[in-house]
Amino acid sequence: MAGNFKDYGKRAHGKASDYGRRAQQRSRQKSYRKTIGIIVGMLVVLVVAGVAIPHVLPQGLQADEALAGRGGGLSVLSLSGGTGKEILAPPPRNEAYTTWALSQDRSMFLVAWCHENKAGDPASADRMELQLYSSYSGGRRWEYPLDAHKISAADLQIGYIPGTRDIWLLSRGRMWIMDDQTGATRAVSAQPEGLLLTRVAFSSDGRTVACSGAASGGALVLAVSDFDGSKISNPEFLNPPIPPGAGTPPMLDTSNWVGRDILALSMVSKNEIAVAQRSADATRAIGQGQYSVSVARVTRDANERWVDVPAEGPILSMSAAPDRKSLVIWVSGNDTQYLSFVQAGTGQPSSAAANPSRKVEVDASQGWRAPAAWSAL
Repeated sequence: MAGNFKDYGKRAHGKASDYGRRAQQRSRQKSYRKTIGIIVGMLVVLVVAGVAIPHVLPQGLQADEALAGRGGGLSVLSLSGGTGKEILAPPPRNEAYTTWALSQDRSMFLVAWCHENKAGDPASADRMELQLYSSYSGGRRWEYPLDAHKISAADLQIGYIPGTRDIWLLSRGRMWIMDDQTGATRAVSAQPEGLLLTRVAFSSDGRTVACSGAASGGALVLAVSDFDGSKISNPEFLNPPIPPGAGTPPMLDTSNWVGRDILALSMVSKNEIAVAQRSADATRAIGQGQYSVSVARVTRDANERWVDVPAEGPILSMSAAPDRKSLVIWVSGNDTQYLSFVQAGTGQPSSAAANPSRKVEVDASQGWRAPAAWSAL
């Protein structure tokens, strides 16, 4: 009898142990399911946040902001107050960001990076890349190598072609188009044949391009041409403005701009062009001259005239404002730098453009610098 009770006790103990183990298994499974549920929930939240936040918060630079260099890196410059906040830190020694440009919707920006054999000398670069960053987070999206046989870091200019994801690159007198998806480049042909390009600017629809360059024979020309994605054609050559007191301003026609440095171009609209320039002045020291921005409406009947806007000092850069209702001109004075805002975008430049509406000082001591060519500021 005692043995029966002992066997019964063992069986009961075994059943209790089995029940405990099953309970523990159920508890662990429940805990696992809960953990998996939490992880899945967090992933869903992250995905939703990644999709929704960019639509709720600002996606890029605002209309009163520009992208500018500062201290070797890049900062967002306030066009209203002249203050800035860093968006891209300076690269390590012997590396440099040589130029940059915003996408048309201002949500992304391009940066030309190079490794210099001699610090501070882009011409000594042995490696170059074009990099794309988010204007919202400052995070890098991609980088593509640049061919040093085609491109020089010393004179490279870049930008997006409006209305497309194609990127234009200008260096050594040639223009190239880069595919944003693959990094592949293709050459752009330009008329007249043999033209070595120095500056370009696209209209807001990307179908018209203003370009300056050295033509065969040594003439410096400025033209507004058609652009179809692979060639620059049907150029309309423009006359330079005649200096004040030199007679009646010329109509737009074929002419030679020799004696002037074309510093920047902007197609404010499809039919309105702005040219930042330095005119040679024999009464001044070498490298100096009269700086101005000239604005004109471009028409095929060539009967429009320039409106000249003098600048108080060297013009470092120029761009159409995001709304294309004004030009933003970056000027260097004796002790400071400032942004000057000039009326434009009316399609019919008038004497009102010759009176800048306002100026914003930029603290030169902070190492601010403008890019070689702005694209949508």
